[in-house]
Amino acid sequence: MAGNYVSVQLHIIWSTVHREPWISKKWKDELYEYLGVIVQDKGGRLLRAGGTPDHVHACVAMPPTVTVGSLVHAMKSSSSRWVQETHLKRKTVPWQKGYGAFGVSKSAEADVCRFILDQEEHHRMWSFQEEFLSLLRLHKIAYDPRSLWD
Repeated sequence: MAGNYVSVQLHIIWSTVHREPWISKKWKDELYEYLGVIVQDKGGRLLRAGGTPDHVHACVAMPPTVTVGSLVHAMKSSSSRWVQETHLKRKTVPWQKGYGAFGVSKSAEADVCRFILDQEEHHRMWSFQEEFLSLLRLHKIAYDPRSLWD
């Protein structure tokens, strides 16, 4: 084969430290747009971003030359710096250390993007912890409940 042909979509989730609700409705759309710039700079494409005041969801078409960890690190570190400089005006790092990344088939991409778009409605019934645990179980990812939360 003469070239590389890759289609890898991920649903990536991370929370603020201690799930503090610091993501403001006033600038959350700017944050999601900025995440798109970060992903594009790495060679990927942000399909949808959304969330609530205490966590972010992103559906990303992964670039074939970047690891999941390095892309998530770039998204979190660059967006943290951007938020601190443009909105929060404080020195603390607002994101938790960990994240979740879940594979998304092309056939489920629209459903995942809709799920991300409907986060505020979804969290009227489910907490972040319940949502995250359900995704870990759905994707059969082992975890230690004693060290899952910060």
